Amino acid sequence: MLGNAIPRAIPALPRPATGDRIDLVTAGVVQPAATFSRASSAILWDGAAFQAVGPDVPRIEAGALLIESAATNTAYQSTDMAVFASSSRLFTRLESAGVGSWARLTAATDGTAQLIAGADAMTVGATYTFSCYARAGTRDQIFLQGREHRYPKTNFDVTSGTIISEASEYTSVITPLTGGAYRCAITFVADATTPYILALGFAALAGESADFYGRQVERGPRATSLIATGDGAATRAADVLTFTPATTGTASLIGTAADGTAYPAGAPHIVGVSPGVPWTAPPGRWSDVWVMEAAVQAGNLE
Repeated sequence: MLGNAIPRAIPALPRPATGDRIDLVTAGVVQPAATFSRASSAILWDGAAFQAVGPDVPRIEAGALLIESAATNTAYQSTDMAVFASSSRLFTRLESAGVGSWARLTAATDGTAQLIAGADAMTVGATYTFSCYARAGTRDQIFLQGREHRYPKTNFDVTSGTIISEASEYTSVITPLTGGAYRCAITFVADATTPYILALGFAALAGESADFYGRQVERGPRATSLIATGDGAATRAADVLTFTPATTGTASLIGTAADGTAYPAGAPHIVGVSPGVPWTAPPGRWSDVWVMEAAVQAGNLE
């Protein structure tokens, strides 16, 4: 039988004084010592709406610099879902979302109101994430379906922000936005190639409705920032924050890594840097990033 582990207190190193560090990001703002680039436009959430920014423009959300790997959205018309309206699927274009518009899906008959649409070819055995933004209308429960076999669904409550039921094939997440909207996402392993059918919608009586925006299908274990598409797939290039140190030292980051790991001010993410070797910040949302040279560190510990 294993004994109880004895906790060991690890004192947090104080953040070095301004003169002892090289600031790369402060309160989400890229500092002159760092270089930021992105080879494409991108979309950010400013707290009220989605906004498009040009290539090489940093995205600051809630005081943190957003760093993402490249991603491709293979869901068509992601920011204008009203184009999918038909006699059996009533979509109505609503107010602007900043980039594109919200769309209201209304049940034409009793039963299931849903958008069934294809995506570009999927790789069998690869991991994908299907997401969309949703808010309650007269219906407050919506579903997402991503796998072909048995058409399993995860059901979300977009009033309470909870997952009602989750298919075993998925890892499901619901994240609050503002104004009563939520981002709903399912992550799954693809089990078919072209044509790949994805569905979102709800079970309802005729005339009931819910609102949708920002359909996205991307390869990887989590949803990334919205990528606007038209009649085909679109790619957002990687955000790249770099710094080339003159000496050996460490880079410290405060914020949240892409996998959700939090690094508060008292316990930043710390990685080594080498002289003359460009260092690149990992994906995440980073409020503060700085580099400290080894000689300065040694002096502070004396």
